[in-house]
Amino acid sequence: MTDSMTEPVAPAAPDEAGVAPQALTLDDTTLRSVFPAAPKDTSVPRDVRSLFKVRMRGIGADKHRSWVIGSIVASVVALILAFVVPALGVLVIVPPIVWGIIAIVQYGRAKGAFFARYAEARGLQLIEDAHFPGNVPLLHLGDKRHTERQFHGDIGGYQGALGMYTYTVITHERDSEGNMSKKETDHDFTVLRFELPPAVAQRFVGVYLKGSSWSFGALGDKLAHDRAVKLESVDFHKRYSLRVVDSQDDIALYELFSPTFIEALTHDIHVYWEQVDGDLVFLSNGHESEAADLDSFCLRGTTVLRRYLEEHR
Repeated sequence: MTDSMTEPVAPAAPDEAGVAPQALTLDDTTLRSVFPAAPKDTSVPRDVRSLFKVRMRGIGADKHRSWVIGSIVASVVALILAFVVPALGVLVIVPPIVWGIIAIVQYGRAKGAFFARYAEARGLQLIEDAHFPGNVPLLHLGDKRHTERQFHGDIGGYQGALGMYTYTVITHERDSEGNMSKKETDHDFTVLRFELPPAVAQRFVGVYLKGSSWSFGALGDKLAHDRAVKLESVDFHKRYSLRVVDSQDDIALYELFSPTFIEALTHDIHVYWEQVDGDLVFLSNGHESEAADLDSFCLRGTTVLRRYLEEHR
């Protein structure tokens, strides 16, 4: 989804000569307001997939062409021989398996190269296998939790952490023969975390803004010690569900959700977050792998963060 704050303004670079197309992202002024430490060169490939395609095409370049042609010829010969000597049919599946392994390796390398370049171009530090601390509900869900990578640094003028987070739910199922099996289900999110100043955390004890369909249900709400809040905007509640912890001061909450802020959330920016005490965590379903989406996500998060801090000032 592209909103008025994130209109792409730069043309994409041509996808030729082994060069991945560049991202259509924020204009330079906005980009540098979101990433103040960004270097002069903020160019970054469009996404992981574009780099992966470039790498796979490179395998077919001149220095590899004889190997590629040889594998194709071997596949054709094996297919023909399979009709003569059936036992040789196993050779038919060897080249596809080899290519599958190559593709997996190249995708992993493309992913690493993309995120390394993204971190460099946004003035952030890339940390592999990091941990997301925090008291928000999202970071305590599941039986296992893992952060594939994090970007630390100046985001919107504040120290923040952007990362690819996954929580895993483990269930045990019994088949028709009575045998138990373990099933693991991953839930992926892109997460942006800031730490609020103590004075701000005192005013906003716990605020959750999610999609309009999000709810624990009546019993779950009671157990979670939170409550729904209705604002005077039908359009807002078509998009969002706003909940707060029971001890949240309503006056502070209504000051935070001013008419102008409600209007912006309804029509200009689309963002979900969980905030408990000093932890302000923005979340997006799935692991983002496009530069423009990551930039836009950070822009929306810093817009909300500034609103929290405005109320403190």
